[in-house]
Amino acid sequence: MSLKNDRNLRERRETETFTDMSEMGCRYSRDVMILPSMCDSYSKLSIPAAFDLFQNMATLHADHFDIGPAGMSRRNYFWVITRIVMHFDRMPSMMDMTEMLTWIQPADRAKSERDFALYAGDEKLFVGRSIWAMMSHDTGRLVPMAGLFPDHIE
Repeated sequence: MSLKNDRNLRERRETETFTDMSEMGCRYSRDVMILPSMCDSYSKLSIPAAFDLFQNMATLHADHFDIGPAGMSRRNYFWVITRIVMHFDRMPSMMDMTEMLTWIQPADRAKSERDFALYAGDEKLFVGRSIWAMMSHDTGRLVPMAGLFPDHIE
């Protein structure tokens, strides 16, 4: 059975992880193989590589809403991660097939929260939450997020 085709399992996982997530259209997932370049000397996913996985998924997901690097550059804005918390249950091993999920919470005036999780089959490997702010290249100041996200996730 393909993880991509198992919508019920994915929805159950997300609900178990953080119950206050937005309900509509803000989820993104991708299968990820843990490559040798992502591993530490014990052949496990390294902590820096886990952060990289999350950052890459956030970028791919943001591109769907035109708020990835290209969309933000057109607006003369950029994203800043102000806080990130991760809880690791187990690190996957080299060449393991995993599924990375990410979703965003409705934004408030000055920040947005993004949740993420990594699974190997039915096993939750780690979850996390990050807090993001948007800044202007021109002024170096925070920019209000009103109107940035599609209506169904604001």
